[in-house]
Amino acid sequence: MSGPLDLEDERALRGLAAGYAVSVDRRDVDGFVSVFAPDGVLQVFDAGVADEPRSVLRGADELARVIERISVYDATFHFVGQATYAADGAGATGEVYCTARHLTRSRHGATDFTMLIRYRDRYARGADGWRIADRSVLVDWTALQTAAPPARTTEPKRAGS
Repeated sequence: MSGPLDLEDERALRGLAAGYAVSVDRRDVDGFVSVFAPDGVLQVFDAGVADEPRSVLRGADELARVIERISVYDATFHFVGQATYAADGAGATGEVYCTARHLTRSRHGATDFTMLIRYRDRYARGADGWRIADRSVLVDWTALQTAAPPARTTEPKRAGS
């Protein structure tokens, strides 16, 4: 079967995109790995290069290294935008847009390395629901600009905590 998915399936796939982004930003290894199928694959392509990936990670152990790699930045902020999904046999495919900001402090100030990304995904549905089977990270554009980091580095306490 090929074509549109029902709203419940689309919501679940959108949840994977959000879970991926939040897990990277919070440096949550278990959360990050959990959005992928056990044999999931993550391929990263450099800006403007769609022939060969810069890196390919397979399975939970290799995928977990993404959080270590991203930790070179003081903070990241992934904003997930529009997405399209389609049924594809027993699975699904999708394309998710993301603006990913990578913030770094140095003694000379701070920088914001911004990436405009499209995630091209293949999804599999297992006993525990939808998971990313294969994600290609396509970097369409990048920018490097000066950033102004906050003076305080901790989040404020919530009322009642």
